[in-house]
Amino acid sequence: MKRAITGIAAASMALGMMVPAAFAATTSSNSMKWEQQYISISGQQTGFKGFAANYAGSPTTFMPIWYVDHALQAMGFTVSWTGNDLLINNSNVNYKGTPQPGSGPNGIYLNGVLVQNTTVKKAVDPASKVETTYMPIYFVLKVLQDVGVAQTNDWNGSTLVMTAPTPPSVTTGFSTPMASGEQLGSGTSTSPAVSSNGGALTLTTTLSNSNGAAQANTAVNVTVSGTAGNTPVIEANGSYVTPNYDNNGDWTFTANTNSSGQLAVSVVGTGSYSVTFADANNTSVKTEGYLSFLNSTSGLLTAANGSPDISTVSNGTTGITAVTYTLPLNSSGAVQANTQVSFNVTGNANFVTQSGQTVGQSVYAYSNSQGQATVYVNDFTAQNVTVGAEIASNGTANAGSPDKYTATTTLDYTDPNVSTSQSLNNIAAFAFSDSTSAASTSSPSSVAGVPENGTVTNNVYFVPVGSSSVLTPADGTVTYDLNATNGATIGLYLNNASVKLPSFTSQYLQSSISSDSSMTLQFVPDSTNSYYNVYVNGVELLTKAGGSAVQVSNAEFGANLTAGSNTGSSSTLTVKSGSASAQASYTFSGSTPIYVSNVSPAVSTLGADNTENVTFQVDDSQGNPVKNQQVEIGLDSNLSGNLWVVAVNGTQLTQASGNGGTWYTPIPLNGKGTVTVGQTVYNPSYNTLVPGTATWQSGNNYFTATTDSNGDVTLTIQNGGAFAYVNSGNNASALSAGQTVTAYTYSNNSSSPAIQFVGPSTPLSSVYGGNGTQVLSIDAK
Repeated sequence: MKRAITGIAAASMALGMMVPAAFAATTSSNSMKWEQQYISISGQQTGFKGFAANYAGSPTTFMPIWYVDHALQAMGFTVSWTGNDLLINNSNVNYKGTPQPGSGPNGIYLNGVLVQNTTVKKAVDPASKVETTYMPIYFVLKVLQDVGVAQTNDWNGSTLVMTAPTPPSVTTGFSTPMASGEQLGSGTSTSPAVSSNGGALTLTTTLSNSNGAAQANTAVNVTVSGTAGNTPVIEANGSYVTPNYDNNGDWTFTANTNSSGQLAVSVVGTGSYSVTFADANNTSVKTEGYLSFLNSTSGLLTAANGSPDISTVSNGTTGITAVTYTLPLNSSGAVQANTQVSFNVTGNANFVTQSGQTVGQSVYAYSNSQGQATVYVNDFTAQNVTVGAEIASNGTANAGSPDKYTATTTLDYTDPNVSTSQSLNNIAAFAFSDSTSAASTSSPSSVAGVPENGTVTNNVYFVPVGSSSVLTPADGTVTYDLNATNGATIGLYLNNASVKLPSFTSQYLQSSISSDSSMTLQFVPDSTNSYYNVYVNGVELLTKAGGSAVQVSNAEFGANLTAGSNTGSSSTLTVKSGSASAQASYTFSGSTPIYVSNVSPAVSTLGADNTENVTFQVDDSQGNPVKNQQVEIGLDSNLSGNLWVVAVNGTQLTQASGNGGTWYTPIPLNGKGTVTVGQTVYNPSYNTLVPGTATWQSGNNYFTATTDSNGDVTLTIQNGGAFAYVNSGNNASALSAGQTVTAYTYSNNSSSPAIQFVGPSTPLSSVYGGNGTQVLSIDAK
């Protein structure tokens, strides 16, 4: 504090006139008279002690500069003391006149320029007992006058009135972008600038302040928006730029205007782009231009706004958006003017006049002298709609199917009064199986040790839970942010809405997002609130390339990870939605399980209601053990329903019931199982889910077991009497199988499973194509 106070005094002197050599460095208490002083800013006064003392033989009033400094800071100045020099900075303030620093041991700098050398004067403040720097009021007024916050008449002998300096004029607008390099159009939303020869298109705008003066060397944020994958080459004022890409068709960068306040952005690309210029210091000040790159065979469709707000009853024109079709050049390379164009739009959207009168969902328009035809679309429903266009003589067969037109564009209508994403209370996480019906606010939100390898894909399923229940499309949009560590890439499985109960299938991901370690996943309700449309990084998911949109009945999804080149042995997937989050950790193995060896016992007899532990080693193609990894084990429907795998590697196959109890979930060797309760025979409908041990989905003809640190698996097989969760309780199966069980493996196996259980009536030609080797025989009595 002491050094800072000293520095402030130096600052004041630096900004004043040159101090005479007669100015003393210290003042004795006998030569000065203390008095009350004030600084007033906007009517708020701060009081302190100054003093009157002789200066150059004449009585003068001295003021503590520490208070002046804090007043300057309150007005936006930055002040720092180096121990010898005081640095005062404010980019909106310039020193008036030519500095004449004079002499003295202490330097004062304004915006990096030395404006005064001086010698500070110190005295002990009678209130704080701290040595403080003081300066004659004459110099204080001179400093404040030079920075524009006080004049000579603002001092009345005891109070100094300070006023914040007038800020410089702010930028107020861009000029309309002027296009160059175009063969057609002018660069507006209804007349995009068009390149038909593959050359660059340039948009140039000038940034001016409120007085109309050009703003030279001013930062401008630029966004070039197009179709994901159509990466443009961009120059700004003649220099190539490397923009930031958001994986959603937006390329952004910042560039400065030139000495004339102009910024010229040149683009070479494919398809259509909008270019937005925004003042980096005031992003509400912006302008926009439109560009299109035309090939020789098809036209281009450009929307003035790809994400408009919907219209409402109170404002029926809010959603009106111009859509312009640029016709391809004809066979002679000439513009196709006065040519009829067919337009069509999907969903609840309609073509309208500029004033909002509805025309219909199919319209015709004629191209202008630039070979461009413009129509207007409006929608009162939040939804995605497709607009299609083509020359009318080619469009008859495609009427009503805009997705088949030669040129299409999508408009994403949104309701600004509806939250963009629902707030979740929990994201429930379940390993290996969908569990929408079981999810609640208290469900676990983390899963650990999920194994992945080249032949086995394991999903963790994430379920959105609201205040009390799982969300539905009627609840609104659900947005997730997914991030995988160590460079692992994310695969998605989504609920197939064509069946009543969730049935999850792998989803087609476009090339731009098929190998991402992070993504934004959105479930957006359709216009009926019956299904969700699904978007990844803003791109709508399709059933296949060029296929229809994926629609799902709930916002649960499954995710798996694939190891990247630098992933190593593990990765953690984090899923967030607002304040809710969930995690799943995955482990990877570098080898693939092919076959089994060292089966023990190879031959045995198993009595009724007894168990047998069968151990085998899982090997890769080189004969090396595959450690800590999942392996598929084949089941056979010809085996008895009374033979069960009740434990794997010593861990019993059970799971918590959710009410403090335990469900027994053994795996039937025939993939179905048989349990008789009373006079009724049941086949278990549960799924076996023991992370890090075993997994089985009811009805599947295989299950997975995880090898131990030696590459071994131990199966505990029971001959009847196994308890299984059926008919809302744990019930035992019949006591005897009365059947011989064999198992085969194949060292040249190119697909799963690594070991196959076989029933007595199963033809061996169906087991590994008849090439398998028997490794196990159990006589179940």
